[in-house]
Amino acid sequence: MAKDTVFYRGVLTELGQKQLHPTPLYGDNDATRRLATHYDGSHKRVRYMLPKINWLMEQTKAEVIKLVRLATHELHVDIGTKNGRGPEFHRKQARTMGQL
Repeated sequence: MAKDTVFYRGVLTELGQKQLHPTPLYGDNDATRRLATHYDGSHKRVRYMLPKINWLMEQTKAEVIKLVRLATHELHVDIGTKNGRGPEFHRKQARTMGQL
C-alpha cells in the first residue's frame, strides 16, 4: 500500500499536482506503525525486513506518507473488502469519501 501511494504521488507530481502534505495510511497494527516510524534495531526477529523498514522510515521522515492508527472497528477500508449495509457501512463509506 505504501509503495502504491509513493508511485501515485509521483504520477501526480509529473502531472503538475504536487502533494503538499503527507498521504495518510490508516491501519490498526501498532507493531507495524512503530517499526515503520522509529525502529531502533533492538528487535532481532525482523532483521530480514530491514530494507523495507528502512524504506518506510525514510518515507515517513520525508513526510511522503503518514501512518495513522485507527481501531479495527473504525477502519474504513473494510468497505472495500467486506459486504456491508446499514448505518455502520454508510458511516465508513462517508469517511472513505472524506465527508467525515
